[in-house]
Amino acid sequence: MNKNTVIGRISGFGRGFLGSMVLGAALCGAFADSAWAGNNNKELTQADIPALKSAYYLMDLESDLHRYETSMLIITNVTNRDDFLVNRDELWASREELSYAIASLENNPYAPEAGNIKEITDTLAELLIKCEEYANLQNELIARKSKIDDQVADLKSIFSDINHAQNLISHRHLSEEQLETFNKVKDSGSMLETMMKSYFESSFSSNDMQVFAQQMQNSYNAFSTLVENALPAFPEYESSYKKLKKYYEGMFKERGAGTMYFNYLQQKDGQAQTETYFFKTVHDIYKKINKIAARYKANLRL
Repeated sequence: MNKNTVIGRISGFGRGFLGSMVLGAALCGAFADSAWAGNNNKELTQADIPALKSAYYLMDLESDLHRYETSMLIITNVTNRDDFLVNRDELWASREELSYAIASLENNPYAPEAGNIKEITDTLAELLIKCEEYANLQNELIARKSKIDDQVADLKSIFSDINHAQNLISHRHLSEEQLETFNKVKDSGSMLETMMKSYFESSFSSNDMQVFAQQMQNSYNAFSTLVENALPAFPEYESSYKKLKKYYEGMFKERGAGTMYFNYLQQKDGQAQTETYFFKTVHDIYKKINKIAARYKANLRL
């Protein structure tokens, strides 16, 4: 068995750069008859086994890391909770495989590049902990966003009732004074509706959200004053306005939609930072693996 035959078989595994340098079981038999001796090829000996094992484990690590990275990428883009739970199961399964690959490398402490490999495995061990925290929080955030969406649907229903009341009023015969009052209430309500819906559709920094919330409060105060003064003339507003008042007064309480959304955005920002850290760290690990692989390849003359 010559060198090219062995490499050809290994590269058939399709595992990239490391695949060309991992000998596996094929080389166990090759050691006995010095299959690679001569032609300026290095003759493999018992002393090369730690490096060969380490190369094999690195190949497994790289493959398992690709699977784990793909699972994380899916998790970061899933918004439906059922889909999230299915993909989280795959994340946990890929984590187990990656953990095994890490342990295999840690149990081969006498391999060349052991110090550099330990740096990789230590980084990955920390990364797995961060990603477990990320996935658990992501599960909570998806559930919380579902509750927020339900409350936003309630808000839209309230404004639908207000618009229905306004439609009834518009079909009445109104005096000029009543029409002027009605138009002021209608315009003010339209502005408030736009602001309240926009609140739940935007991504704010803490400062921006506080500014917007104050503007929304001013808009609500203006609409509230106009409606309450107009109720004697336009009782059609009474039912829907009471619903809006109750909704708005609870909006920024502990379990109110406004407070939940504010907290949701803050935690999503933290999640985004974890995502950036994860993918950058994984990219750096791939580069480190490839550098180690290149040195192994040169030393073993694969």
